[in-house]
Order: sequence, then C-alpha cells, then structure tokens
Amino acid sequence: MKSNRSLRVLLWSMLVTAILPVGAKLSAPKAVQSAKGYSITPPAGWTMHQNGIMGADMFVAAPPAKGYAANINVVIVPAAPGETLEKDAVKIPQMMPRVLSGYKKLSHSYGTLGGLRALTITANHKMGTPPRLLWMKQVLVLRKGQAYVFTCTALHENHADYRGAFETALKSVRWTN
Repeated sequence: MKSNRSLRVLLWSMLVTAILPVGAKLSAPKAVQSAKGYSITPPAGWTMHQNGIMGADMFVAAPPAKGYAANINVVIVPAAPGETLEKDAVKIPQMMPRVLSGYKKLSHSYGTLGGLRALTITANHKMGTPPRLLWMKQVLVLRKGQAYVFTCTALHENHADYRGAFETALKSVRWTN
C-alpha cells in the first residue's frame, strides 16, 4: 500500500534523525531555502546539515546538553491519495508505537505553519540505552502533493529550555514555490 509505505518512510526518517549523534563545529545558521519549496531560519548557534542526512531534507541540532542534542528536522514524502490532516491525526499515533519505544501521544491540534493549515502532535517516547524519555513536537503540512513534517525533539527533562527556539524556527517557515 502506497499510503502505508509513505508513512513508514516518514516515521523511519524521523526516528533516525532523532538519534543522530552531533559533534560537528557550531555555526550561526541563517535562513535556509530548500529546493523542495520552503525556507526556515534555524536557531543561532545550532549546527545545520542539509540534503539527505538519514532521509531528512534538513537537520539542525543544538549543542549537546545532558548527553543529547535537541534538534529540528524536516522530512518530505509524497502525500498518499486522499490524505488529510484529520486522517493523519488518527494514523500517526497508531503507527508510532511500532516505530518508537514507549510512544505516548500527549496532544494534537490544528493551526498554521507558514500560512498553511497544519496538524501538530506532541508526544513522548523512549530511546537509547539506558532508555531516555524524549519529547517531540511534529508539525505536518500537506502541500502540492507532499507531506512536510517538521519534527522538534529534546529530552523530556529539559524540553522547556528549547521551546522558544523551536517556536521561533517554526514561525520562520515560508513556502517558496
């Protein structure tokens, strides 16, 4: 099924980018324009990677704190025929426990991202050895036959420290074509 394949690719990409170790030199990123139709301004002082790190179109990470680098990644996959945000609000939380250990949806809501209607899901899941509790916020937009997922991830214990950086980056999103 194409719908399930796209969702599995999307979920796998989010999983892999959430655990990517970060040890590169820090830079002060400016607005980044993707060839895939959006721009985003990452938080200053975070390390930027583009094009293909473990399936993400864009990946930006904070300096590690408490052994983990909070991060934002963007994954873009073809939208399934008939896919809607309402269907995704049901499907994503049903599939995530198969991909992420200890997945627990905390909330979902609808709003906008870059002026387009968006679905936001917040959740916790466990990762690593020993398992650590992570917090993530996913913002999904369906646009021009593509599903754009912006995922913000941090340790649950200090995710509040990154909320301002996450929100500022998400508010900077613009659609470029």
